[in-house]
Amino acid sequence: LEIKGARSLKNLGKTDSANHRTLKNFIHESKLEFPSDKTILVIGTHGSNWSGVIEDLSHNHYMSLDDFSLATKDLKLDLLIFDAC
Repeated sequence: LEIKGARSLKNLGKTDSANHRTLKNFIHESKLEFPSDKTILVIGTHGSNWSGVIEDLSHNHYMSLDDFSLATKDLKLDLLIFDAC
């Protein structure tokens, strides 16, 4: 995805975005790089009802709710937003 005037902060290469470790690492690195008093996590993707929350088309699967729970288990969130259909 390219947005006019925006710059990429980091190229993750071919990454399985539906893997809970990927999400956990992303959150951890983001909090270190951009510390703040409040933490908001926005998940914008296709969902699959109760069977999954993050779709990875290149690996053809969803992150299960159990795996999402693992990825965010120790995270103190002030706001969690799901933008998924």
